[in-house]
Amino acid sequence: MVIGGLYGRDGPEEDHARAWDPAIRYRERFLTAFGTTRCEPLYEQVHAPDGLGSCSLVGERAARILWDVLSETQEGGG
Repeated sequence: MVIGGLYGRDGPEEDHARAWDPAIRYRERFLTAFGTTRCEPLYEQVHAPDGLGSCSLVGERAARILWDVLSETQEGGG
């Protein structure tokens, strides 16, 4: 939603390409970090015996990934 809000289009006639690249990079990095983008498997990982123990830690890591992607996008890296 943040990427769409910052780089998305204002109407259906506009091109979505500006938001596409950062959205793809975000999803790929999230997937690399957690192995999935689906809630149920993430929840199971978090609450596994050696897991993170709290979904808030997933949110924190996700926010860091987003920050990195947005920073790179602002710097012209994507």
